[in-house]
Amino acid sequence: RTSSVVGCAHSTIAAVTSPQAPDDLPEPPRGAPWDAPWPECPRVLLDCEMTGTDPARDAIVEVALTRVEGGAVTERLVSLVHTDVASSPEALAVHGIDPAALEGAPTFADLAPAVAAMLEGAVPVAHDPSLDRVFLDAAFAAAGSDARLGAAIDTLHLSRRAVLARSYQLGALCAGLGFAPRRWHRAGEDVRGLEDLFD
Repeated sequence: RTSSVVGCAHSTIAAVTSPQAPDDLPEPPRGAPWDAPWPECPRVLLDCEMTGTDPARDAIVEVALTRVEGGAVTERLVSLVHTDVASSPEALAVHGIDPAALEGAPTFADLAPAVAAMLEGAVPVAHDPSLDRVFLDAAFAAAGSDARLGAAIDTLHLSRRAVLARSYQLGALCAGLGFAPRRWHRAGEDVRGLEDLFD
């Protein structure tokens, strides 16, 4: 598994901050939790679904996080997120979350304290986290929260260095490694796939 090639979170980031890694991958801070030995490192696997890809116009419609400490899952959060922004046809075709599904769902402002608490003191892990970071940071700011995602381990770039595969999309990677099929492009299922792939 991909986690077997790293000893701590800093060495994992070093593995993906290569010339092939994106320029917007922030440098992780020194100290805990990033310098902890990997088996002891608290981490949060996360994924978001959005109405589109434009942070100035679009919004989060689903968020999922799984916190792992000492190799065991300690907390999960999976929730639809109410927004008045309609999903683009392209986004709707991917995640299938229509306005009716969001009726009665909490807003991100409702969820922000719980999301921030799960991220506190942990290393975020996501599959190509660039959009997740931009949307989460904007949503935290709009909710009046000081929380930000910051540096994260990118399993897309790590997988490209650790696994030979035809495709590095999360679903294709998991299928190629023999993990259970899932309803990909729903945040909760994608995070479960990340657990299979990374932990």
